Amino acid sequence: MNFDQLDSYIDGALARHRSLGLPEEMSPFKLVQASQTDIDQTEQVLEVQLPEQYKEFMCRYGGGSFASLDLVPIVASIEFSTNLASLNSREERFALPFIAVAPVGTGDWWGFEVLEGICRNEVSFYSFEDEVARIKYPNFLEFITREGLLVES
Repeated sequence: MNFDQLDSYIDGALARHRSLGLPEEMSPFKLVQASQTDIDQTEQVLEVQLPEQYKEFMCRYGGGSFASLDLVPIVASIEFSTNLASLNSREERFALPFIAVAPVGTGDWWGFEVLEGICRNEVSFYSFEDEVARIKYPNFLEFITREGLLVES
């Protein structure tokens, strides 16, 4: 999976949206882009290095509503009051070093395990009940395509 393939899937989703005659306000994508400075500041606050694919995605597209997925934005906005740094700054939130990037809706989270200040590239599912993170996707683009756009590989 690369960004060109992701663009193709996003274009397809937008074309389906338009073909249904739905108004633009009901777009499946409501995103707040981040700048490299925003990302750098967030990494400083969280004292982690985020995965490169994730950072590029946040600069190209951003966080917010991404089809079937809500992504915590790097930058808070009127629509999205929580940002990545404020969500993950509370040490008691997770039982292990973990950066949450998308809620599951059950108290569980999608995100990255952190090893020695560096986020793993793989996207893990963090079970709040078990306090365990399990790798589910090899990288962020695979995750966003499968969970956000519901594209099967």
